[in-house]
Amino acid sequence: QSRIGADMTYNTNYFANAYFPLTGQFYVQNTQLTKFYPVFDVWASFKIKTFRIFLKVEHLNQGWQKQRNYYNFYDYPGVQRSFRIGISW
Repeated sequence: QSRIGADMTYNTNYFANAYFPLTGQFYVQNTQLTKFYPVFDVWASFKIKTFRIFLKVEHLNQGWQKQRNYYNFYDYPGVQRSFRIGISW
């Protein structure tokens, strides 16, 4: 059994909340606009009898646009391109 897929997430332009680590609180900021940025992930999952493997590349499109990264909230960048693997038997 095998499965292959792709995910796409994006945020439109908005004023993202900021985070203050000293107090562990988010707060509203309205000075820095977070830009539209799509994020593409591709993954594959395979199962052979009792052996399972899961492979995923996150943020596949990093560097494809002028903007090199995206932000989850103000001044905190999202995930860089990364490869994840999971194995079970």
